[in-house]
Amino acid sequence: MFIGVPLGSAIGAIPFLLAGKIIKPSRKIDKNIVVVLAIFFAFSFLPSLINAQNKLIALGSILSLALMIYTIFLGMDYIIFRQEFFNLLIRILIISALFSSIYALEIYFRNLDFIYGRARAKALFAGENTLGGMMVFSIIWTLAYFIYSGDKRKLLLGLALFLMSLALIFSSSRGAWLGAIGALISYGFWEKKARFKVAIVLLGAGILLVSFPSLRSRLISMVHLFHPLTRERVYIWESTWNMIKAHPLVGVGMGNFPFVYEKYMVKEATILNPSFAHNIFFQIWAEGGLLPLFSFTGIVVITFLKGFRLIRFFSGFRRTVAVASFSALVGILIHNQVDCTLYSMHVGPIFWLLVGIIIYGEKFNQKQN
Repeated sequence: MFIGVPLGSAIGAIPFLLAGKIIKPSRKIDKNIVVVLAIFFAFSFLPSLINAQNKLIALGSILSLALMIYTIFLGMDYIIFRQEFFNLLIRILIISALFSSIYALEIYFRNLDFIYGRARAKALFAGENTLGGMMVFSIIWTLAYFIYSGDKRKLLLGLALFLMSLALIFSSSRGAWLGAIGALISYGFWEKKARFKVAIVLLGAGILLVSFPSLRSRLISMVHLFHPLTRERVYIWESTWNMIKAHPLVGVGMGNFPFVYEKYMVKEATILNPSFAHNIFFQIWAEGGLLPLFSFTGIVVITFLKGFRLIRFFSGFRRTVAVASFSALVGILIHNQVDCTLYSMHVGPIFWLLVGIIIYGEKFNQKQN
């Protein structure tokens, strides 16, 4: 997964995890309530096939979601008990995210449209919002590693953190900006020694955002309800609500949102075929109905409760992992209140990775005790 980060995608994890399953076919996922809920979440979309306009896409989306959840949990069940291997993966993540940041910035500044505010940084095989989501995740882990590393590594890690922050800022992903702010505040809240560094990162990012007219305009649009960018999101939410009211129980079919959107869109909307609802809970309800919505909400609530518990009882390295995972999860969920990156095979695996770290971290704690 982390090796795939320079591509702007975590999908690279899936072949490795499936190969591991083939090599050791006896391995099984150690089930708990969150794992059961996650598997149920994927297959609870099946009734939505009834209303799906494109049933093949709906079925393929359900199966890919189930495969993603299964393989990520399979991997987390393996690595959570191997601290040195986990450390190695974090190092790979930082290096990979650094390459992704350099690529994104090179693309951004090579495009002369950045002078006129029309360019946005993007990853190799993914768009701007996906890059933003990847950077929210990577920045938190790099910051955690920076705080607890020796002096010899701090310069390189500081440079990596700076370039990742630039990639996030120039992605112009407003949702990712909000997610990063939430993740950093959460990290600073739990880690007292990180508060000054978090404040520096937020201050530096704020100065950059107000220094570039195009970025400043997007920043202002976040609090300006009548700004065209913000109003269009509101129109999409209103249209999605119309869709939900028409199919509240089983939805319109997973992956079918853009096919039926025009039928329910409000007259003020100008985007005729958005890919998603720009809110993860609305998206799940619109496409899958109440069962996926309730199960996903249960996963989020239980994972956060378990995360609180781990942060409270862990110490040292384990607590660092718990705080970074919890804070990154906060950031990704904030981002997905105005986006739907969790649906994609690019960022979706990262969400389930963080859930897996927390739920299997609790299992690790129980075994250690």
